Amino acid sequence: RDSERRADVAAAEIRGHVAQGAALAESLRRFMVGVADGGVTNEQFEGIASSWLSPAGLAGAAWIEQVPASRRATYERRIGRPIVTRDRRGTVAPVPPRSSYLPATLVSGIAPMVLAGLDLGSESGMTAAVARERTLFDVSATPLATLRDGTRGFFLVKSAQRLGRGAVEPGFVVLFVPESWLRAAATDTPRLQLTVGGTSSGDLEGVPAVRSGFTEAGQRFEVVVPRRSVHGAAAVMPWIVL
Repeated sequence: RDSERRADVAAAEIRGHVAQGAALAESLRRFMVGVADGGVTNEQFEGIASSWLSPAGLAGAAWIEQVPASRRATYERRIGRPIVTRDRRGTVAPVPPRSSYLPATLVSGIAPMVLAGLDLGSESGMTAAVARERTLFDVSATPLATLRDGTRGFFLVKSAQRLGRGAVEPGFVVLFVPESWLRAAATDTPRLQLTVGGTSSGDLEGVPAVRSGFTEAGQRFEVVVPRRSVHGAAAVMPWIVL
């Protein structure tokens, strides 16, 4: 029962962090739709990320757009940059031709959102999250994954329009949640296995364990902690009773 309690506490602490991230994503959405005079600039986006997100430990954010292949050249001319991708070594290269892209038009300048034009369409679960109906009204989470630059975590995604140039520009705010940030929430449980959307990290190597889970941002989270052995007075008591 003590192990079950530790699992429940760790899950509650991690759930609180996910909810905090979802609230920050919603704040970014409101900011995007609240600036009507020419639309939010990248400088303004960086400033908001620095003042709102950094104190919470979440500073990797972007505003992305859906760009079909037929509009790629037009988009690249508009932002003055090509749509690119980056590998584990940090090498930046143009994205090969695809049917559609999800490039970051505005970036916070904090990893992994450091480069305007960076395509997030190839990140695990991103295309599905953008297409999910709930993303239009609420925050959606992608599964836990390792990004191309080696960083591990998941994204929170929320539909967010930008008002600029006399038109409404559809897009999505994206907030990166590092796995380490979630684990840090479980202050009394340094060793645990975390599963987000069916993808796990932190193998407990077959030791007896207990689990606790919750659903947040449209994704299933599971927290597994080692089962502690009975010791001290608790170990002696059954023999005294016997």
